[in-house]
Amino acid sequence: MPSLFLLSLLIPVTATAAGPKEVTPASSEARPFTKIFSNFSVQLGLDAAGPVYFKDTADGRLEELSVFQYGGHLNLMFGNTFSDRHRLGLGFFFAPTAVSENRNLSYMAPYLVYETGRDWILQLEAGYNLTSASKDLEKQYDGAYLGSGISYVFLKPSPDSPIYLSLGLKGRAIVNLDQPEYSSMFVGLQLELTYQTVKP
Repeated sequence: MPSLFLLSLLIPVTATAAGPKEVTPASSEARPFTKIFSNFSVQLGLDAAGPVYFKDTADGRLEELSVFQYGGHLNLMFGNTFSDRHRLGLGFFFAPTAVSENRNLSYMAPYLVYETGRDWILQLEAGYNLTSASKDLEKQYDGAYLGSGISYVFLKPSPDSPIYLSLGLKGRAIVNLDQPEYSSMFVGLQLELTYQTVKP
């Protein structure tokens, strides 16, 4: 009898010590790539960049251009940062780029964009730049458009808001294959607001 009494005490203690295993949520895995088209996000960005390389036209000696790029971009992305490791989209970039008393030059570029990451986001872009400019600058700066950037998401989405903000570095290059000397490159900052149709 004493042994049965001791055994009856030990069984509940052992069961309590072992207890039910804690259930932890499974880590979310990326969806198959083909699923990204089931939802989308809209990105609105502000851009400011200085020239790494920019060549003025020959008559620029008479009236020098002041070169600094400021403008914005709009992206329509397929997929979301919560469940898609790779995302694709379409974008459009516009930025006044150079100005003088009688001359002006703006860049306009439609492009394809690839994006990956969640807290740190990498973007790669490829398209074609069409300049809007005064007559003496027309066609000089058209060319293939290439862009890349890395941003950190400092305002993250929540169950109450699908919006997030990111800040990062962005580089853009325009490659003129007919007149390579009129290719250009700019590097600067990018502030981007993203609205996702999916909440965390």
